Amino acid sequence: MQPDDETKRDAEAAVENMAAPLAQILTAYLDGELSEPARQAMDTRIAASSALQAVLCELEAGRALGGQLFDALLAEPLPKRLRDAARRAGGRVRTSAKR
Repeated sequence: MQPDDETKRDAEAAVENMAAPLAQILTAYLDGELSEPARQAMDTRIAASSALQAVLCELEAGRALGGQLFDALLAEPLPKRLRDAARRAGGRVRTSAKR
């Protein structure tokens, strides 16, 4: 479910003003890095709070955009000077950073 514009603005303000520990917890939640009890506790908090749901939606959108931009960067050809330097150092050279 996508939040409305007012909820999105509230979420953006909340992200900007968010205390670091909560931001870290939400990031760990998105990354699947919380223990099962901590994940269940966050599930409960998120289900009870439309503000947290909106913040999570904004973080997910930012994460997706960052992933797209980083993937595009990895697909770019490596500069010739870097390929040449790697060859001089005896390394195997790929034409792009993407594996």
